[in-house]
Amino acid sequence: MGTLRKAVWGAVVVLMLSATSGFAQTHPCDTAPTQTIFSGQVKAQWCTDSKDTDGNPTVITLVKVYIDGNSTPTWTGAPILVTPTANANGLKMYESGLFSIPKGTHSVRAAQANATGDGSLSVPFSFGIQDALPGTVIQLRIAK
Repeated sequence: MGTLRKAVWGAVVVLMLSATSGFAQTHPCDTAPTQTIFSGQVKAQWCTDSKDTDGNPTVITLVKVYIDGNSTPTWTGAPILVTPTANANGLKMYESGLFSIPKGTHSVRAAQANATGDGSLSVPFSFGIQDALPGTVIQLRIAK
């Protein structure tokens, strides 16, 4: 391989590595969830490997979100894929549609369903809903 060709390939590799590392972000399934949410509509988010109890790939057709131990789901619908690329553990993030919850401390559980039926409920996740605070003052000054 000629010197010019080696230099060009070297530059291409460096540019590719630079471009890739510049866009590297932590996968949402690898970060801790927020436990305080400001009032307004919310959505549930969860990570799953989309496998059945035998470890085989399955199509999740429905998700049921339960708030505060209610036996009737607060939200039921098709899961919305957030991250098409899985993390190192094979997990992808999904979310529900929007729904409302009153202010206060709550817990949420969810169950996925496929063509066979409902899966078991998730471990409860505790969170709080509070009023949104006003934004920060910008360009504060003293005038005469």
